[in-house]
Amino acid sequence: MFLKYVPRFLIRSSCSLFRDPLRWISPRRNWPVFLTALLAIFLVLNQPTFGRSVASPTPATISLKGIADYFWSIFSADAIRRVPIPKRAQTNPPSDRQFGQTPPVANAAPCSPTGVVLDVPGTYPTIQAAVNAANSSGGDTIAVAAGTFTEQLSVDKCVSIIGAGLGSTIIRSPATLTASTIPGSANVQSIVEIRNNSYVTMKDLTISGPVTFSPTAGTYGVYVAQLATLNMRNTRVTAIHEGSTIGNTQDGQGVGAGSITSGSAGSLDFDGVTIDDYQETGIIVDNTGSTATITNTSVTGNGPTGSVAQTGILISYGATGTISNSTIAQNQYIPNNWAAVGVLILDAGADGGDVIGWWAGQDGRWPRYRQHGRHLDGC
Repeated sequence: MFLKYVPRFLIRSSCSLFRDPLRWISPRRNWPVFLTALLAIFLVLNQPTFGRSVASPTPATISLKGIADYFWSIFSADAIRRVPIPKRAQTNPPSDRQFGQTPPVANAAPCSPTGVVLDVPGTYPTIQAAVNAANSSGGDTIAVAAGTFTEQLSVDKCVSIIGAGLGSTIIRSPATLTASTIPGSANVQSIVEIRNNSYVTMKDLTISGPVTFSPTAGTYGVYVAQLATLNMRNTRVTAIHEGSTIGNTQDGQGVGAGSITSGSAGSLDFDGVTIDDYQETGIIVDNTGSTATITNTSVTGNGPTGSVAQTGILISYGATGTISNSTIAQNQYIPNNWAAVGVLILDAGADGGDVIGWWAGQDGRWPRYRQHGRHLDGC
């Protein structure tokens, strides 16, 4: 509150200095000026709190550069006075990124094949039963025959789940999904969950809704967390919405890796994957430590719709990823031409997100929005 008096004092003092320079070096002759100067400096650096003042939530410091900026702004052409911006003192420990430490990266490695094949439904009636019976050290293969398997999977081992073909083996969502038991992820439910630092390969099958949304949990076709890695080849994730078509609820994600809300990270390695008919977002890679390599992949929204603004691929909040030779299309929102987007890179990690190669798409706006990302090339 006292900063507004500083320029007036400085101007008067400057005038006095030019009129009588010797006066400034004689405290005896000019003690009021010295006293006023000391008082002004004290008030700037130690602003008191009065009864009717609002207490600042955190301590603040004002730099000398800020005071100088304010003083010189008096003489600026636009007459805009820039009050020094207080720099908040840190009262809480900074995040890992502020410390400069590298958080764990989701990069679970493939395990050595054991040669053991678990047949579904020949030997095991469900895919989950085969996962439970698989070698805890990893390396087994679960061979799933043609057919529709209505179940919710939680995979916490290094296994390969191989179907009989993209349109032949279907993992369909049950009528009701159970919330994840991953610590911190009770706000997530998914048809397939990959967890526990496991490396899971899924190939030649389809994961499909429709699903039932929950008021307390976001819904995914596939959710990857706890530093796990999902290697997906020739696989489709589709119909992640309620009913026969999309609605207006902000929910329904095709595949998600990591979550800043849940404090978890995951990794995706996609080649030849199809994600379509999702309600909100095709692929989400979220939180520091989450990574994605997406190539030869198709992510297709529902075209012009007034129900919900869709996003093809989202890389956000410290996550990193590379998208190449892929098609992201038909994410369009009728009420406006900016809410829907093909690729959204938002506050990504140090390497941000790379998009390399061309895609053909009619998205609601230029196919990406970038904030603190890296670059998009050839789009």
